[in-house]
Amino acid sequence: MGGNRLREYPVHWSLLAIVLLLVLSMIGTYVAVHNVNNASAQQLEARLQEIPLPPDTKLVDSGWAAQRLAGAGNGMQYAGALLIRSELGPAELEEFYDEHGSDGYVIATNDERLGRVSLIFDAEHDLAQPGLFMIVSSDEPQGGSIRQLDLRGH
Repeated sequence: MGGNRLREYPVHWSLLAIVLLLVLSMIGTYVAVHNVNNASAQQLEARLQEIPLPPDTKLVDSGWAAQRLAGAGNGMQYAGALLIRSELGPAELEEFYDEHGSDGYVIATNDERLGRVSLIFDAEHDLAQPGLFMIVSSDEPQGGSIRQLDLRGH
């Protein structure tokens, strides 16, 4: 009688294996989506960093965000940004970055239209200082791709 107890309950082991596989696939999906979203935002930051700085301009910081940056609802948006200090005005900076092929926009950090994009640098810098600007490149993937998923609950 002492035989192998595993043979007596083969259905239970199969069920356990299926549940374990489901749990691991859910965790794997979360990690994969998270990494794809982060990589997409980091690419936007890297593209901005490839552009030379305008004259009389100093790079203060650079960063990225993968979250809902504007509007309401679920969905993913990406932004890469440079925080710069410049003697140039917004129009001159915009012209410089346009001439260098940037798809980003220029906004003063004390501009009320800055919105949630300021979260990229808010905690580390006093954005109310004069002469600070953000160069922001953003993207919102179209539906149907893994890049559109927002599993973080933003």
